[in-house]
Amino acid sequence: MVTSVGRILLAGIIVACVVVTSCDTLPDLQQKRRYIVTLHYCSAREQPHVVDRKLIYGANQHIYVRDSHILSSLNLPRIEAYTVSGGHGVRFFLDNHGRYVWTQISGSEKGQLLALLVDGELVGLVRVTDYSDEGVIDFDGPFSTELTMGLVDNVERNYEKLN
Repeated sequence: MVTSVGRILLAGIIVACVVVTSCDTLPDLQQKRRYIVTLHYCSAREQPHVVDRKLIYGANQHIYVRDSHILSSLNLPRIEAYTVSGGHGVRFFLDNHGRYVWTQISGSEKGQLLALLVDGELVGLVRVTDYSDEGVIDFDGPFSTELTMGLVDNVERNYEKLN
């Protein structure tokens, strides 16, 4: 004898199984790149009292990247691509808040190494060299065409979603 509660539970299980097994896009959603950009302080050595992640790059080299980001897709309404030897570079155009943050960093953190992450994956490192209050950051890469076009094609959507 099946009670009405049992019928409801059984119906819920059946619906869940049908949705999961018939959904072709579920694996695609989990693996689809979102091209969310974050910029982090980093260093070659682990720093005490700082939450860092050890990331591997190149030929088994590692870098310690601070978990909290400085800038992100939240501050990037536009990205442009340009050609460099071996691939592409990207130019980040920051919003007003991002411009303010970058002005502070470029004025006081000369020589600081920064890590560029896309979807949590380390894709590049840049050293702060000059003071800039223009709100524009160039990353010479070289980056692959796939990564570059993914960043350019998704920047506006990510900016709108995060704001």
